[in-house]
Amino acid sequence: MSSPLVPSPFMYGDLPQGGVLAPIVISARAPSNTTDKQYAAGYFWLSSLDQYQIISGVPTYGNGNLYYQAGNSSGTPNWVLVSDSSGPIVGLLGTANQITATNSSGTVTLSTPATFIAPGSIAATTSITATLGNITATNGNFVLGAAPNKQVYTSLANTATALTNAAGTVALVGGTIVVTTTAVSATSQIRLTCQALGTVVVPSALCVSAKSTGVSFTILASQVTDTSTIFWEIVN
Repeated sequence: MSSPLVPSPFMYGDLPQGGVLAPIVISARAPSNTTDKQYAAGYFWLSSLDQYQIISGVPTYGNGNLYYQAGNSSGTPNWVLVSDSSGPIVGLLGTANQITATNSSGTVTLSTPATFIAPGSIAATTSITATLGNITATNGNFVLGAAPNKQVYTSLANTATALTNAAGTVALVGGTIVVTTTAVSATSQIRLTCQALGTVVVPSALCVSAKSTGVSFTILASQVTDTSTIFWEIVN
């Protein structure tokens, strides 16, 4: 399963000046933290591509990886991958605004920074959610692709008291209505669309006759008896 200790190029210190030759195990498999407990910290283990073991009548070779026994914890070894068959693992680096690599006692933790800047496009198979804050297209468009993609409001006001909502429906009273919402500003653009006719036969012309920042706006119809249901949407 494995060879005895053999001379190797791995050394602790400078061998001619009294350094110790690092022990190495050469095997046809990778080490196991469960079964390979007899090796003390400091051992290397080469899962050789040249050696093999017979498993169910089939020769099974090692993976070509090199491991290091980094120490025991409550009798359990810690075999750590030093390099794989494609080359040595000599370090992990992060990329500014993309990935942060933090080294603590030999353990590297990868994380995303507070401000993440993707080097290319970001695609999601389900959804992208901003728990707090905005989703901003600095120099681009908000694009709705093929049907049935649509703009969805999870909260719509259905009375004249709209609270913080930026869209909703409301019924006119005598051709007018005041909608109270903190979403309105002096520069808001407000879309108005008749959803259902009230006491009129022909839809009225609609306009926003007044706006009060953070307080309310007024919808006015061209027919003073109009009680139609109007959809409104604030664009800031």
